[in-house]
Amino acid sequence: MRHFRLGLLLLVLVLAAAGCGASNRAGGGKSFSPAESPTPVEGGAYTLLAPDRLLVTVPVGTCGRRGTGSATVEEDARQVRVTARVAGFDPPGPREACTAELAVQQVTVGLAEPLGERQVVDTSDGTLLRRAASRR
Repeated sequence: MRHFRLGLLLLVLVLAAAGCGASNRAGGGKSFSPAESPTPVEGGAYTLLAPDRLLVTVPVGTCGRRGTGSATVEEDARQVRVTARVAGFDPPGPREACTAELAVQQVTVGLAEPLGERQVVDTSDGTLLRRAASRR
């Protein structure tokens, strides 16, 4: 599943670069901004740092270019919905060659209430995030 999500993210970044790279450099067309839509949480998992704090990994760039990752949460009695975003990522142009190295950033998010038994959901695709081993 991780390889599928990584491949999907890379495909989105490549397609966005192909569709926007040339016109952005010439000053025409709409600027590409991945912050306009959620991006999948890398690895499909979160780490519980404290009862009311989660750590998620956000993909923030490729081809030696990086943006800044962020994550927000919406909570109710049954779920915590995590939305990961990246801002400031300028994708390569359609004629630029690069390696498919994925840059990531770890982001901590606070919860209004302890997580307890609630499910954690990635809003980019609606999948449940699994709880990774705690960092000690």
